[in-house]
Amino acid sequence: MSKYLGGRPATRAFESESGPRVKVAATAPGGGLTLLVVNTSDAPRKFSIELAGGQGKRTLRRHLYDPAAVSPDREARILPGAAAFRGNVRDTIPAGGVAVYTTLEP
Repeated sequence: MSKYLGGRPATRAFESESGPRVKVAATAPGGGLTLLVVNTSDAPRKFSIELAGGQGKRTLRRHLYDPAAVSPDREARILPGAAAFRGNVRDTIPAGGVAVYTTLEP
């Protein structure tokens, strides 16, 4: 899932506000938008992310790592982007979960 965060010289990182148990990072690799959300608690957490400016009109696909539901895979494929969000993100992240919301194609 880290491929969606960028890391190349042209990748912009944005300031974000996080709660005490839900951490958020935002980047703009290659003109896309990627949000990384991590739940450090032992319980599911509801959260919302409001996107400023024109970013609120973009569709974000979610790739979710749920430690209680993941099965190892020999091919180590990218987790599927099952959910889509248009604009602001309102979601629940499982305990110990990591989610990437991105406009980038898999």
